[in-house]
Amino acid sequence: MEKDVLGMLSKKELQVLQGIKQGLDTSEKIKQSLSLSDVEVSKSLMFLEDKGIIKKEKQIIYTVKLTEFGKKYLQIGFPEEIVIKVLQEKQEIAVEELLAACAPLLSVEEVQGAIGRLKRAGIIAVEQGKVKLTGNVEPFLQKLKELRAALAQLAGATLTSAELDQYKQVLEQLKERKCIDVEQRTFFVIVLTDLGKEIIEKLEELLAEDFIEQLTPEIILSGEWKKKRFRKYDVTSPVPKIHGGSFHHFRELIDKIKEIFISLGFKETHGYWIETAFWNFDVMFQPQDHPAREQHDTFYLQGKGRLPRVEIVARVAEEHEVSYHYSWDHEVAKQLVLRTHTTAVSFRTLARALLVPPARYFCIGRVFRNEATDAKHLPEFHQVDGIIVEEDANFRELLGIIKEFYIKLGIEVRFMPSYFPFTEPSVQVMARHGTLGWVEMGGAGIFRKECLRPLGIDYPVLAFGLGLERLAMFVYGIDDIRKVFGNYVDLDYIRKHQVKLW
Repeated sequence: MEKDVLGMLSKKELQVLQGIKQGLDTSEKIKQSLSLSDVEVSKSLMFLEDKGIIKKEKQIIYTVKLTEFGKKYLQIGFPEEIVIKVLQEKQEIAVEELLAACAPLLSVEEVQGAIGRLKRAGIIAVEQGKVKLTGNVEPFLQKLKELRAALAQLAGATLTSAELDQYKQVLEQLKERKCIDVEQRTFFVIVLTDLGKEIIEKLEELLAEDFIEQLTPEIILSGEWKKKRFRKYDVTSPVPKIHGGSFHHFRELIDKIKEIFISLGFKETHGYWIETAFWNFDVMFQPQDHPAREQHDTFYLQGKGRLPRVEIVARVAEEHEVSYHYSWDHEVAKQLVLRTHTTAVSFRTLARALLVPPARYFCIGRVFRNEATDAKHLPEFHQVDGIIVEEDANFRELLGIIKEFYIKLGIEVRFMPSYFPFTEPSVQVMARHGTLGWVEMGGAGIFRKECLRPLGIDYPVLAFGLGLERLAMFVYGIDDIRKVFGNYVDLDYIRKHQVKLW
């Protein structure tokens, strides 16, 4: 093993070992003495450590630095010493006079701090705005003298952890007085291992040998390679992992969902992230004063959008005014929003003049809601929306389609009666999660006649809207929706993820 290691040492590593032999025990010393770059030294030390030739021992040192207060008090003494000197001359003095007497040397805050410390020590008393000495000042002054001597001794000192503990009490007093700052510095000392000590003994011999580290065309042509040793390389050494492009598990799920709906006779359609309130709310028979339109639920954008054909707008306005008894506002309908659901795409599809039953359409897209982020909610997420346009469509068929979709993904579902402004009857789709229990996945129902009449449709339209992030939680065993899409996604999981065999 030792022989193999000797053959693997590079010229830079040998140069660094020579520095260590000379007593250079830190990377900084090696850089300065051998005139090597940071990269050359750090890489050489890393390779030597990997080969078991050296080891790095962590050490921490503490440097004591004087503040402006510390420098000042070394010259004139601590504020208490100056206050005591004034009181010894005056015996008793008003606080204002004391502040004035100390003013050339001390600020008001320094004098007030000194008065407080002297009161706590029982050296002075403050009565009716006057200060006077009440105790023996000599022991107190002696302690201050010793503290000032310690300040002079520690100024600029470099301490080990053990020495820091030794001076702990004194340092705390000086820090409390804002006399010093203690800076911590961590560094590593280089120590030779037993193998390193053996190699050091042969270092002169290794340095004297001329060997080839990099084969060049010139060396090959000259035949020089026949006369010299090649440096050995350890082909088993660990190397950084290189990650190529990875298939996101959420993208995989979306592709599977598309496959399922196409197998059930659906065609895919697309829409816009930015919608008018007309397509996002009004056409779905949602009144203009509905709470879901408030800014705490919906993201509004600046500007106004365009309304569709006049006859559709007029019929939508009539449905609202007749059913809800209010004056429908065209300007409110023109407001721009980040779509809150992909159902807007379904209604745009229904409004096309070429749509003839029977027809089935689905849309997968991103939607936005002003919601607080938690384990089950995101402000930005994905939905799959679908419609079934058939003259004899019924509610049982709708529930059967949804159940068949989840069966193909291996998920147990149930339905609960619910209410939506644009469907009647309506249900919530609930799915059983191993950790979270029954989780709401979306909603479904039959579009109300009030929604369909303005579009000129007089046959049933089945509809559903399902959340995809929550679906991904079931498929991939994730218990937090934030780990599916967004900043919480584990990139390492994506890199290692194996494409699911459905």
